[in-house]
Order: sequence, then structure tokens, then C-alpha cells
Amino acid sequence: MIDLSQAAIGGTSALSDNATLQVFVRSADGELYDYQDHGSSWPAADLSQAAEGGGRSSATRRASCSATIHVYAVSSVSGLTEYAQGPRGSGWGAYDLSADAGGGGAQGDPSALVAGSLVHVYVQSSVGHLAEYVNDGAAGRLWNAYDLSLPTPAPPPS
Repeated sequence: MIDLSQAAIGGTSALSDNATLQVFVRSADGELYDYQDHGSSWPAADLSQAAEGGGRSSATRRASCSATIHVYAVSSVSGLTEYAQGPRGSGWGAYDLSADAGGGGAQGDPSALVAGSLVHVYVQSSVGHLAEYVNDGAAGRLWNAYDLSLPTPAPPPS
């Protein structure tokens, strides 16, 4: 047994492609790490340094691009960040979804799921409301944020 618990302090999520198990965790230093199961070892990659971000995480594979892993994290600057792994495991990029979707800040642990070709990411907004980020293409933006705490969902307050 290999003990990863000392490295992880929160926001843990995992994915498997039937060949490799990957675990994404936030460490004590606030960085986002990707641990990969290689049998007797679990080498770690610091995604925060590679992609200039950090935070708690939720991982998913998009139905429309199943070869690509997407990890959603609340960054150290309180924005929702999408980490996307390149084709065949090459490199990671980070994208500020809070800014791109007009959603303002975020806090807490995000939760992501795929429904059809859409990704839904749920997270607490900076004012404590439930926010949903969706890659629905509405209003000419790839990603949009909605405040689900309002009677009629609207962009979250900043």
C-alpha cells in the first residue's frame, strides 16, 4: 500500500482510463497535483506550476473529447480554473473560467459532470450562492456562469 494521504489536504478527485488511475489533489501548499498509478509508485506532477494556477479540484472527461482530461479547480486567486490535458497526455493548460464566463469569484470545492456534450461545473460563488458553469455557447461565449440561488438563473454577482 502506498500512502498518499500526507500529500492531500482537500479537493480530491480521481479518473481512470482502464490503463492508468490518476488522482488530483490540493496539497498543503495550495498547489494542484496529479498523481498517476504506476503499480509500485505514484509519481506526482505539480499542475499549478505547469499551468500557473492551483486550488481544490474536480476531474472529468468530456464526452466529446474522451481522450482529454479536464480538471476544474478554485485557484488561489478565487477564480474557477479549467485545466486541460493535451492530446495523448501531453502538457497541461489552464484557463480562467470565472473571467471567460463572467461568473466572478468562486470558493470551496467544485463538482463537475458531463451530460451529453455539455460539462456542468457547480461551485460556490464569492457571495455564497450556488453557481453553475456550462460550456453552452450562449451569448457568444463558450462558457457561461449562472447563479442558481436566484428564482431565475442569472450570471452570478461579482
